Amino acid sequence: MKSVGIIGIGRVGGLVAYNLLAKGYNVKAYDVVENYAQGQIMDLKHAFAFADVTVDFTKVEEMRDCSLIIITAGFPRTTSETRADLFGRNRKIIEEIMAKLGDYDGPVITITNPVDAINTIVAKKFGREKSFGFGNTIDSARLIKVTGGASDFVMGEHGENFVPILSNKNYDRDEIVNRVKADNLFVIENKKGTEYGPAYHIAELAEAILSGRDFNTFVSVVCEGEFGAEGISMGVPIRIKNGKLDKILECHLDEWEKKRFQESVESTKKILG
Repeated sequence: MKSVGIIGIGRVGGLVAYNLLAKGYNVKAYDVVENYAQGQIMDLKHAFAFADVTVDFTKVEEMRDCSLIIITAGFPRTTSETRADLFGRNRKIIEEIMAKLGDYDGPVITITNPVDAINTIVAKKFGREKSFGFGNTIDSARLIKVTGGASDFVMGEHGENFVPILSNKNYDRDEIVNRVKADNLFVIENKKGTEYGPAYHIAELAEAILSGRDFNTFVSVVCEGEFGAEGISMGVPIRIKNGKLDKILECHLDEWEKKRFQESVESTKKILG
């Protein structure tokens, strides 16, 4: 059975571990807050005591044989710091993790924010074909709950300048953006953070990658000129095949969408410095 390494097993990481164990994958987990991580792992061991799966606390260096690595480790953004400030703090953590992973050669799903900037760094080590920044999938789920449009999705950064791509262009798109942001803020204000939504979609993405099947999704990958983005990771529609990026899918953008996507690009460039 394939093993998944989860680096950062807090609220979201713990639920991702739960979902993957329920799907039959073994999990190796690490968190810098070791006592909390050990508690999470013991709780998961009890949950799956009668299942043919394992979950263990390991060092990051011991995850090199995993089939997939999921990185959720990092600081949350405080009210007093910019996204660039957060990138500065979390980049150090990610670089330490990448060094410890050494010659690991499998796919990586990055959750750490600001995810587009962080995934740009991750892809330099692990390659653009195997480095996926998670964000647009949950953004798209939030969008669909607002619009009801099953084919609607989100491109661009996982942040202020996300780009809603709507099947019905008659909507006031600025209003749609504000409603999606408000729904996310509602969760944060009432329960201090999102967990079930991201965890579910992260586990679904992980399973699809591990299966080796062909599928289309919306994640952040390093662009090579697509949609005007060059050398940075941006949320775009892609096809994954055999656990790797197969290609970025073409999508017509109108002028409003092009402008907003470019704002995403410039925002991430500014963060990267």
